Amino acid sequence: MLAVILLTMAPLCGEAQSRPGFFQRLFGISDKATLENHRWYLRSLDGNPLPSGLDHEVYIDFSSQDGKIRGKSFCQDISGTYALQWNQGLRWDWDPPLYICPQDSSWENQLRRLLPYANQYEINEDFLILKNNNLVLSIWKRCPHAPSPYNL
Repeated sequence: MLAVILLTMAPLCGEAQSRPGFFQRLFGISDKATLENHRWYLRSLDGNPLPSGLDHEVYIDFSSQDGKIRGKSFCQDISGTYALQWNQGLRWDWDPPLYICPQDSSWENQLRRLLPYANQYEINEDFLILKNNNLVLSIWKRCPHAPSPYNL
């Protein structure tokens, strides 16, 4: 099922695809190096692809500089703190939403309900998979050409 979702998702930034480089494969650069300081765009939530026609991309950033999460959900900003743990573990604390979404908020509610339970992550090429004890909660895609708030 996961492979089907990964293959059927529309690519971001045109057809740009990035592959691990020679030194990344040879020396096994850690997932921490690829998780942080990139912008990740939501592609799937609880096994369901996102609806078409959204006003903007839903994204999240993990900043290694200050341990903060920043992003944009369906109708609100995302913020909070996080800590990476041993063996691809993840612990985070979300700031509460500032207001109620004016439009249909079923996707927003689902995102806010699922993500606090993510306690593991996996990176598969340009995909970030957030899990709760091996149960996939959401799939995000890194766009190699996306604007990033970080000086990389």
